Amino acid sequence: WPPLPQDSMTLHPSVNGHVDSYSKYYSLLKKPRALKWKPTCGVVKLTLTFDDGRKVPFTVSPVHANIILHFQDTPTWTLADLSTITGLPPDGVRRRMIFWVGSGVCSETVADGGAVSYAIIEKPSANA
Repeated sequence: WPPLPQDSMTLHPSVNGHVDSYSKYYSLLKKPRALKWKPTCGVVKLTLTFDDGRKVPFTVSPVHANIILHFQDTPTWTLADLSTITGLPPDGVRRRMIFWVGSGVCSETVADGGAVSYAIIEKPSANA
């Protein structure tokens, strides 16, 4: 097998609850085996639903999905806060957010002091 990435991240609480439940059930069925999760490996298919009724499907990495899932709870995040809550370095979060900004899902704002923040775009602009 090829070596798998050893990156780690903190999963969104809703996902983490499902992972924990599945792991416990698996351990009960397959004693003494246990699952060792690689949260940064794989592919996630998701559909984002916006206030204006749009439903946009995406196929992304688990890291991208984990980051965008946090916007379900709070529509605006600073780069520092996203980095802290996901357990990823700020440059890694910013690299992943480029995808969401480029896809028209989020907007990026840089304050005078250099602080970066992101917000969900609920309604696309007329020029998009």
